[in-house]
Amino acid sequence: MSFRIELKIPATCSDMFQIKQELLQSGMESLYPKRKIESIYFDNTIKKMFLDSEEGSLPRKKIRIIS
Repeated sequence: MSFRIELKIPATCSDMFQIKQELLQSGMESLYPKRKIESIYFDNTIKKMFLDSEEGSLPRKKIRIIS
């Protein structure tokens, strides 16, 4: 039995551009050269969602944008 719950929010190319601009203006930076990205995951400053995933904690949360 899976306890996975997904909330999908549609976003246009314009929405994605706006989100990227806001992230860059808030101090975020690109870490990798340009390439096709299928999913973008979000986390907080202490990487709680990543650590929960690595440790296998349940329930856990992932926030992502799928292109």
